[in-house]
Amino acid sequence: MQNDYIYSFPLNPELYFLSERQNPFTTYGSTFHIKSEADLKHHVDIIMKNKPPLLIFNKESKYVTPNDLALVQTLTDDGLYAPLTTIDGFVIYKATSF
Repeated sequence: MQNDYIYSFPLNPELYFLSERQNPFTTYGSTFHIKSEADLKHHVDIIMKNKPPLLIFNKESKYVTPNDLALVQTLTDDGLYAPLTTIDGFVIYKATSF
């Protein structure tokens, strides 16, 4: 596969193993790593660089933070990703601009 990344957040690293796809980040979840506006920008930059075709957001996770919501908002407002489907609280976003 040309692009073997997905991004699952805020904290579901098992999806990388189950999907046989890589995390574009060196950390396993956004909960503890997006703490500021600069961190948010860094996350967006990494996503833009690696262009994962799917983002998987567990909107019902107890680990969701306002920064996770800001990440979703940024990526969807910019038209980079659009919701594809929701499965048991996991919102799957598809890349639209890559």
